[in-house]
Amino acid sequence: MPAQVIHYGIDDCHRLTVLRGTGYSVEDCNSLAQLRAALSANRDAEAVLISETEGDVPEAAAAIAKSSSRVPLVLFRRSNGFCREEKFDLIVETLTSPQQWLNDVKALIQRDRAVRVRAQSVTANPCGPASHSQRFL
Repeated sequence: MPAQVIHYGIDDCHRLTVLRGTGYSVEDCNSLAQLRAALSANRDAEAVLISETEGDVPEAAAAIAKSSSRVPLVLFRRSNGFCREEKFDLIVETLTSPQQWLNDVKALIQRDRAVRVRAQSVTANPCGPASHSQRFL
């Protein structure tokens, strides 16, 4: 099932068209202030996608996203310049085919959904099922 995502940066590779064409709901942000506002307003977003842009530091957008949300971060690389890639959950290199990165983004969102479901079940039942010895005490 496609998800709601937030995109930050310049979409010079038409990735947003591809995402929307496959059913994703995309909120596009062109400034860090817009990104911050989108993260505050859109609690249903399941990923933040950051397009590396000349003259912009993707880590700044990642820091805003991480401080406002726990959704996965995807970086669409544009250059081979230095970037602290450990800040991101998925790195999409420049010439990666749309089919490949769509599959990777989908898998990342599905893994995150599964983690959230498991976390909710643990929160709902923090002690888990009672052990045999606990039942008879």
